[in-house]
Amino acid sequence: MTDSQRDAVTGVFVNVGKAIAAYERRIEFGPSRFDRYVDAISDTGGGDGILTSDEIAGLKLFIGKANCTQCHNGPLFANNELHNTGVPRRAELPSDEGRLTGASTVLKDEFNCRSRWSDAPPEMRGAGVLGDRRSHAGAGLQSAVAAQRRQTRTIHGCRSVRDTR
Repeated sequence: MTDSQRDAVTGVFVNVGKAIAAYERRIEFGPSRFDRYVDAISDTGGGDGILTSDEIAGLKLFIGKANCTQCHNGPLFANNELHNTGVPRRAELPSDEGRLTGASTVLKDEFNCRSRWSDAPPEMRGAGVLGDRRSHAGAGLQSAVAAQRRQTRTIHGCRSVRDTR
């Protein structure tokens, strides 16, 4: 297979992956039994029959003695941080090398958000130094700024971009 053919095949798989990801971002979940329980005890102090007695006991442990809410808090039960909880690794599982190894693996992956296959907008930091590669349509920073200054559209109540100086 030639490099061009390989790129064409990869492009198809990349676009299928992007389509699936776009679909998955649209999926919205309804309230869980836990959500209904919280609403019920908040509104009426009730909640009978929504959770089992074992689930309620687990919830009391979760928010009480086990102190799970120190890390598992907020609407997603997560504070989005990595924690070493001290739980020993199970012998049959592979060793977890941690976040640093995972980050370096992602950076090497040809499908990360900085690769040529990504639709993610480039970051703006360093745009003046990096020039053409990091600006709108590859026009170069000065050309992009000049084009924006020529626009006569409303931006937060200004008559034109020129009025924002």
